[in-house]
Amino acid sequence: MSGNELQSLKEMLEYNSKHLSPTVVVKIILDIAIAIKSLHSNMIVHGNIGTHAILLITSHKEQQATALLSEFSHMHRLQLFTGSKQNETISQLMCKDINGLVSLTEALSLYCQIDKNRPLNDSEVASQGDVNYDDWELALESLDLGLVPNLALSYICE
Repeated sequence: MSGNELQSLKEMLEYNSKHLSPTVVVKIILDIAIAIKSLHSNMIVHGNIGTHAILLITSHKEQQATALLSEFSHMHRLQLFTGSKQNETISQLMCKDINGLVSLTEALSLYCQIDKNRPLNDSEVASQGDVNYDDWELALESLDLGLVPNLALSYICE
């Protein structure tokens, strides 16, 4: 992983990382949605989706990032039963992951709103290149339009 950095999303948000470009913010949600869908298709519930449980591998050269789920201490391996009561519980556990993804989307949406209004200093302009207000606006719209609902529609989550 030469030239790459590993950091939690929580740390990146706290320190206003230059790696969190509009494209990366949207990709984080997509990566985590794919991870959740993969877990659920294998009857695994993460149980603790949040900024602390997401690791980002960032590339200094390419200004890209890959989001990975971590922190599996609340994970559940599910068994599908024929009784409706057990299946309700499975649905509720899966919904907890989806609700975590919704909360994550809201947090990143708020980050987009804050960051698009923050003036960049000279070093940030040099490192971010042509990232501007319109890029942040597009990222915000993508998050607001709901990258999450397509995944959430397959569950009945409240």
